[in-house]
Amino acid sequence: MPGHEALYRLSLTAALSCGSTLLVALLHIHMNHEGEGFAAVVAWGLAACVLAMLMMRRLLARVRDHAEDRVSVTRLAQRVAEAEPGQARAELCRAAAQLCDADLVLLLEPARDGSIEVTGIHAARREDAERASVGVGGADLWPALHARDRIALPQSGQALSCAGLGMGTATLLPLRRHGAAIGAFVTGWAAEAHSLTARQSVAVSLLASEAAPAVERADLIADVRGHAADLGAVVDITRRLRGSATASEGRRLVCEAALEVCGGDFSMLMEHDGAGTLVATASAGMEIPAIRVPTTGDGSMTGRVFRTLEPRFAGDLMHHPQVDQSAVVATSARSALWQPVVGNGGPLGVLVVGWARRMSHLPDRTGVVAGLFAAEAAVALERADMLARMERLNRTLHVQVEALRLSDQVKTDFVSSVSHELRTPLASILGYLDILLEGEAGPIQPDQREFVEIVDSNARRLLSLINDLLTLSGIESGNMVLRTETLDLREIVETHVRDQYPAAKAKGLDLALGLPPASTPAEVDVERFGQVISNVVANAIKFTPEGGRVSVALGRTRDGVAVSVSDTGIGIHPDDREKLFERFFRARNAADNAIPGTGLGLAICKAIVDAHGGSVTVEGELDKGTTVTVAIPATQDETGGSDD
Repeated sequence: MPGHEALYRLSLTAALSCGSTLLVALLHIHMNHEGEGFAAVVAWGLAACVLAMLMMRRLLARVRDHAEDRVSVTRLAQRVAEAEPGQARAELCRAAAQLCDADLVLLLEPARDGSIEVTGIHAARREDAERASVGVGGADLWPALHARDRIALPQSGQALSCAGLGMGTATLLPLRRHGAAIGAFVTGWAAEAHSLTARQSVAVSLLASEAAPAVERADLIADVRGHAADLGAVVDITRRLRGSATASEGRRLVCEAALEVCGGDFSMLMEHDGAGTLVATASAGMEIPAIRVPTTGDGSMTGRVFRTLEPRFAGDLMHHPQVDQSAVVATSARSALWQPVVGNGGPLGVLVVGWARRMSHLPDRTGVVAGLFAAEAAVALERADMLARMERLNRTLHVQVEALRLSDQVKTDFVSSVSHELRTPLASILGYLDILLEGEAGPIQPDQREFVEIVDSNARRLLSLINDLLTLSGIESGNMVLRTETLDLREIVETHVRDQYPAAKAKGLDLALGLPPASTPAEVDVERFGQVISNVVANAIKFTPEGGRVSVALGRTRDGVAVSVSDTGIGIHPDDREKLFERFFRARNAADNAIPGTGLGLAICKAIVDAHGGSVTVEGELDKGTTVTVAIPATQDETGGSDD
């Protein structure tokens, strides 16, 4: 029957495809006994059972193969995940080669400019790896990956071919994620008669899918490590920049460091000269070119970056409209980065980094690290300029200070010399005045005595001024010598206060002295310390109006002894308190009240007390009196007591 004939042929074809001779025999029996009903049914039943068993066996074999491939792929993907970040792609290629039993495996990924980039390679022989890495650059089969599952590479005629890879047979296997091609494996075999089986193709695709997260993780780790290394390099370079001694050295280090962090072949620092022009101030990898670029106009990339403060990159400088071609020829540059250098006060200049090769794009890490470094370079440049200005200022100040020191020394020597020359004739004048006043040269009239006494008074004031000048000159020149001895200060204070009684009585002042009952020893120069007491008490009398009071008290302190002189005089203006110990300074209220003086007394007192290791303090308010305290350290065996 026609229906039985068609069924017989179909069953026979299935039996032959399954390789079952038993099933073929059963079908033959059925056709020969087609009219014998029972035999036909038995034959058909047996044929169906055998066919089902064979199909099940083939299905189980495929499931077993898939499971084995899955286990192998998982194990290989784990190896990829455990690889070092920089070796993850190479390990992926090694795993693919193991699955395909291939002699060469390349991992291709799209570059930023759309071209093919070899990101991983595994080859049984080193020369195969070297030939493959050179031969892939001009491949033009990338668009086909979006439409085809496998591409058998031609034997020759293009860069990505069997001959170009040094292989006898090669296949391009697309790698897809979410339906889009993300890369490709190139598998190659040395033998010419070889092909990638469907099972191997599925296994490699599965491997790529499972290993993709590990590769992405490795990329992330590598990026983090790379950025950390870049940041560490910038920090190290910044430390070196801060240690630069001069401004020119700092600029040179900026250019050298730019090459280090960007991996360039030369660098140049262009700075604003303040007159609308950018000039080259330093370079590395080449001699400083004589380049001057205006900051205005759009004809220069350097000027544009300086104005916009936006970095620019040019991958091919030849015939670039905004690049001076003479500079390109002179530097042999083919690619360049212009990075603005911006300080706190605005743009400082532009840092140019060049490469002697054409670059399709600027690596992201290079752009980031260049920006970081430019910020640190701006700080370094500003610091270098500040240090240079400070150095120039220091030199100027040193010259001026030395000139002032010499001038002051000349003045001191002159004052000392003149004072000595004046004191000798002045002593003679005072001597003859004493003779006249004592009447040894004959009697003088009352009017004449009055005039002579006025001359004597002013001559003694002049002698006091000369003595003060000589004392101050000795202090400033370091020639004042203290002849100290341990003495009871009660005697010194009492003696010099008693000397001031006539002056206090003449102004109608109450001069009171308070001395402790116990001895108050201290190591002092009797003459100099007495000079201090006399000066302070005389000042109190001089600045206290008639009818006032001056009190002098001597006592112990925690660290030694102190003499306090208090008065009810005109007091001190708050603005004058800090200037009282300056030479020739006179308080404004003293000048307003026409009180005579030279402004040297307290300066001399402070210098003498400082030489004793003591201190002088002044307290008081305007129109409420003043208290001057002179403190002197006690002798070692007298420390620790206090009468205050």
